[in-house]
Parts: sequence; C-alpha cells; structure tokens
Amino acid sequence: EITLYPKLSNPAALFVDDNENVFILDNFQSANNPDAYVYRVVVYWPSSTSTNNSYDGIVLINGFGSGKSYGISMDSDFNIYTSEYDNHRIIKWFSPNYTDSLIVTENLTPDTYDSNRILFPLNIYINPFDNDELFILNQKGYGGWLKWNMRNSNGTIAAWKRNGHQSSGGFQLDCNGNIFIAEGTDYVQFFRSTLETGINGVDLTAKVNDKLVSLALDPTTGDLYVLGKYLKRIQKFKLMSEVKIK
Repeated sequence: EITLYPKLSNPAALFVDDNENVFILDNFQSANNPDAYVYRVVVYWPSSTSTNNSYDGIVLINGFGSGKSYGISMDSDFNIYTSEYDNHRIIKWFSPNYTDSLIVTENLTPDTYDSNRILFPLNIYINPFDNDELFILNQKGYGGWLKWNMRNSNGTIAAWKRNGHQSSGGFQLDCNGNIFIAEGTDYVQFFRSTLETGINGVDLTAKVNDKLVSLALDPTTGDLYVLGKYLKRIQKFKLMSEVKIK
C-alpha cells in the first residue's frame, strides 16, 4: 500500500509532467462550512519516494475558497489551469510560485445559455502547440467542447456532445489540430480541423461493447490507445490514413 502526504480527500483529475511529478486536483469540504467544497492542487515528486513506500508532496495551489474543480491542465510555460465548476470560470495560475492568478474566462450570467460561454466546466485541455488555445468541456447548456482563444477572448464550439452524454472519457489534439474524443460510450469520435466533419464529428472506431474512459495519442506514429472500463483493457488502434482507423 502506498501512503500519500498530504492525504487526498476527493481527487478529481491529475497529470504528470516530463519530470514524472504528479499533479493532483483534489476537492475537500471546507473547514468553515461542511456543506461547501473547495479545491487544491497537490504535487508529489518521484524523488521523494522512500523505503517505506510513501510519497511526500506539497499543496501547490489553494482554490479561492468556494466551489469544486474537475479539470486541470498545464501549458508549455508550466502555468496551471483549473476549471471552477460552481463558479463557471477558468483560472490560470502562473509559474513558478502559483500564487498569482488570472481569470481566463468567466460566465457571470449562468442562467443565460450561450454556445460561446462556459457553463459548469468539467475537463479542460491546453493546446500543447499553442498556449493561447484552451479546450473546455461544458456539462450543461450548450454541452460540448468549447475552443477558447485567449488572444481574442472568445470561444466557439469545437466538438458537440452527442446522445445527451454529460461527460467525456478523454480528449486529444494532434499537431494538425484534429480532435479525438472518447465520449464515455463505446466508440471514439474524430473532428477534423478543417471542419469537414462538423461539430458532430464522425465515429473512428466500431462499437467495442465497453465504456471508454480515457485515450492517448502517440505523437510519433499517430496510433490511438483507448482504455475501457468494463472490459479492463487497453486497445490500440493503428492509424492507416488521415481519417481511417483500423
């Protein structure tokens, strides 16, 4: 059994950087109000592993004191982004100390549905090829992946959420701007950057009778690795052409 310190309460998301540091987004009950949740980002270093199988870390980011968070991402300058679900906004935390922050986008009128606004944001994904481009998954309203341009402070729907699914199992972007999504069902969707597929996308894989909960794209070969929850397996789909997966 592995022991973590600080202990986690309700971990919601994580990522690992190139140095194998593990960043975990954790929600916990407020000490001042047991009915309210706040969030924090905890980082654990691989070099801190000791002989007693424990991992020590620090609280890198403390949220603003209200609301849960379900999404975290890091850009190439090591700035961290968090989605504030209850506050309908995205926060950018500046490296290296992560004490200074900026509201990237915020919806001050959540009762008004607009396809260009965020509403109960879940997952977020920073474009690894462009720090000014952020993808945000809305849970409600015009549900889907919103592409937010931080240079122009505007957003457009990049990928529509089909069949009423309220979550996405995974999101990947290749160097050509094409989007791959595991929608939490039993198929993977593809959205071409040239918009030929539209915001509804096309199915890349046949139904696999599983719930796809995560995916990864090999940047060298373009091969797609998909994790299935029910069958407890990872499938590899080899890229045969720009849009055809075998």
